[in-house]
Order: sequence, then structure tokens, then C-alpha cells
Amino acid sequence: MSKISCFLISMTCASFPHILLADGERTTDPLAMHEKTKESKAAAEPDNKIFGFTLSGNVSLASDYIWRGVSQTNHDPQLSGGFKATHDAGFYASIWGSNVNFNDGGNAHLEIDLSAGWNKTFDNNTGVDLGILHYNYPGASSALEYNFEEYYLGLSYTLEGIGLSTKYSWSPDFGGSTTDKSAQYAEAGITYTFPREVTTSAHFGHSFGSFFDNNTGIPDSYDDWSFAISKPVLGFGIGITYTGTNNDGERRFGRLADDRLTVSLSRNF
Repeated sequence: MSKISCFLISMTCASFPHILLADGERTTDPLAMHEKTKESKAAAEPDNKIFGFTLSGNVSLASDYIWRGVSQTNHDPQLSGGFKATHDAGFYASIWGSNVNFNDGGNAHLEIDLSAGWNKTFDNNTGVDLGILHYNYPGASSALEYNFEEYYLGLSYTLEGIGLSTKYSWSPDFGGSTTDKSAQYAEAGITYTFPREVTTSAHFGHSFGSFFDNNTGIPDSYDDWSFAISKPVLGFGIGITYTGTNNDGERRFGRLADDRLTVSLSRNF
């Protein structure tokens, strides 16, 4: 949508496999949650730190950029990458970028996301994450008001290869809303890692709020879901993700919200 007015609300609203990690970093890689566990262990190594900060990055090539069930590249391929700094105390900041194509004449070809927050995993394997994410679209017409902020609170729990997570996100002025309308997103996910580092995951999300309210007969909310399987091979992450939305999502976004199989190749560093 624009995240951007959603491709002209079902073609009167301007027009995502996309994962927001527990520390605000964005990625299309379904290996992300699995790799975060390995990364947390690596963070304990002194040679990975600079003044208490652990620095890391990622780059990914995917056949589509799906965000909350809707393509952000008009079903074209996506190239994305980001960098992140995480402090021993749990504070973090990240930058992530990707190509986009809203096919709306708004000249938005690039998305740059900046995040900052605090993340903590406790001894009982529960985690909490609190932060803010700024979406920026360089080159887009300022009149479209694509840029926006989103605040989020996430909770997680891991036990013997199983990861459970839930997150609530709220934007006071959702992207593409020229009338300052808010939007909310509630999501839940589960991952399981099999032997040989094969990771599977399932995700469900619900988008709602005043941004989606209308009197045109289009539903005031919609659901999205995804199933993914991934595995590291020769230092790269290979993933396959199947995404979709319910009928309300398809009515709002048309073919951009169709069920779709996406493949990705990624590298963390």
C-alpha cells in the first residue's frame, strides 16, 4: 500500500514476505528469526564489539517484496539490505533499504527505514521489544505524504527449537494518508527448527484502524498470513515463502494481495 495508501484504496487508494525482527530490523529473509538466535550468541564474543556495540548487516535478493500480504514492488523482484548496531544494554538502531514500485506516478522507487528501540531477552527465554520505525520514500512527491512512523511492542518466547512471538504496531499517521489517519497491526508467529538447520515458520497479521475505515463498501480491515521454510547453504540463506490475504485484503488491493510463492537468497554479515 503505500503502506502507501494501498495503491489507491483498492485502486482508489495508492499502492508486502516481509518480517520485522524483534529488534526493529526489517528483512524479507524467512531465515531471519533463526539467524537472530545465532547472532545473539555471536554478540557475546568480544571481537564482534565496538564500544559495547555489536555491528551486523544483511543483503537479500527476493522474487517479490511482500509486506503485510501486499506486494510493494508490483510483483517485481526485490533487492534489499541493512545495517544494525546493538548495544550490550539492549538498545539498538538500524537502517534498511529496498526498491519499491507502487505504480502510482508518485516517483517512489526506494524505501529507506530507520529504527531505534530496546530489546531484552530474560533468563526464562521470554523477550520484550519496544521501538519506533520510520518509513521514508526518497523522491516521492511530498503531497502524497508517504513517509510515516510506526511504534511497536513485541513479546517472544523460545523453548527447544520452538519460537513464539506477538507484536502490536501503531502509526498515528499511516503512509499515504493525507488526512492524518491512524492504523494498527496485530501479528503473531511461530517458528520451529528441525535438524540440519531447516527452519519452518507461520505468521498471521490483522490490519485495522481509521486509515482503513471507509464508506465505499470495501472492508475496514483485512488479514494476512504466510508459511515459510528455509535453510542455510554455503553461508547463504535460501528461503521459500507462501503468502496471502483473506477476501477483504483481495477486495482492497486486487492482484497485489493474491496468494503468492516467493523465493529469496540472503547473506548475513
